[in-house]
Amino acid sequence: LVQNSSDIITVLDAEGTIRYASPSTEAILGHPSGTLVGKNAFGFVHPGDAEMLRAFLDRVVSQPAVTATAEYRFRHVDGSWIDLEAVGNNRLTDPAVVGIVVNARNLTERRRLEAQLRQSQKMEAIGNLAGGIAHDFNNLLTIIIGHTHLQLQRLGANHPQREEWELMRDTADRGAALIRQLLVFSRQQVVQPVVLDLNSVVEGIGGLLQRLLGEHIEAMIAPAPDLGRVRADPGHIEQVIVNLAVNARDAMPDGGRLTIETANVELDAEYARRHVGASVGPHVMLAVSDTGFGMDAETQSRMFEPFFTTKEPGKGTGLGLSTVYGIVQQCGGTIWVYSEVGHGTTFKIYLPCIETTAGVPAASPTAGAVAGGSETVLVVEDEDKVRELVSEILTLYGYTVLMASTT
Repeated sequence: LVQNSSDIITVLDAEGTIRYASPSTEAILGHPSGTLVGKNAFGFVHPGDAEMLRAFLDRVVSQPAVTATAEYRFRHVDGSWIDLEAVGNNRLTDPAVVGIVVNARNLTERRRLEAQLRQSQKMEAIGNLAGGIAHDFNNLLTIIIGHTHLQLQRLGANHPQREEWELMRDTADRGAALIRQLLVFSRQQVVQPVVLDLNSVVEGIGGLLQRLLGEHIEAMIAPAPDLGRVRADPGHIEQVIVNLAVNARDAMPDGGRLTIETANVELDAEYARRHVGASVGPHVMLAVSDTGFGMDAETQSRMFEPFFTTKEPGKGTGLGLSTVYGIVQQCGGTIWVYSEVGHGTTFKIYLPCIETTAGVPAASPTAGAVAGGSETVLVVEDEDKVRELVSEILTLYGYTVLMASTT
């Protein structure tokens, strides 16, 4: 049983010297079990956990009837740290053992999944908050923008106050653009998804990317042949690519290489188990990689949060990556980041592959000049000022308006 256990089973003396290590030690820690015998466990434990391990052993020695537990980090042969959950039993008086038996289980994978789940829950909570704030601000801006346009219609082209009203309109429009980004992040924006070939979107935006990146950055596009189809809003996918490209450009001030590639991938149950939110089945991958200065773990844990930015004040709103996150989520996909300080960053987006026979929504009619009319229109809106504004505009164009705050 010991020889075939998937957990690490070791026998230590009271000072922590390893007298026996099971074969599973090599599978989990990379150390052949025989190479640990005769060495002290404190030489492999993370310095921050040494005191915890000492207390653990002291308790096992001093209280033989008690089964003690502890969690600590043990150094893998490659230098990384593995989280272990250990249970210790005092068998010092057992002539067949004469030691402390420690059964340790690898917690690293569970901790990683728990961190992913916490991050997912945090992003969901932030999304709900952002969506609620964006909805309220959207109502306020609708009133400001609407009345500003009405006032501009009343003013003549050469009116001395026209420039001030135009400035007010343009500023409010900029605020509305920020609100739209928050609504994308919170997945509350109405989209027009179509059956889409990502290769066509990537290739169509290639010229714009080169102008955005500048001559000091080399752009490489590697489209996969026979790429599957996805359902997404093409404008949103372009926004994703541009936002990631701009971030990559800022991470390569002295030049570098940006690579955009697509591929057909099959996400299996193992991948879905290791990545919270991922689904099993055929997907289309869109990867954007750069050779920039990369991100540390702290930055990666917050990069999708609205208004979080590492740029100087005035150099960014902090909504670029949060918009990317919201778009990917709205498409039913997932986004994962692989980055290391000094070694660049890769964003991998996985969108579910769909059957090419799926229906394509009809194109929206092109907006034209407002002709007005004489019909009766029922306006239902719970925000009083928004309801009054809409009614005023419709009345201006000749409609008879009935208003209600609820249905």
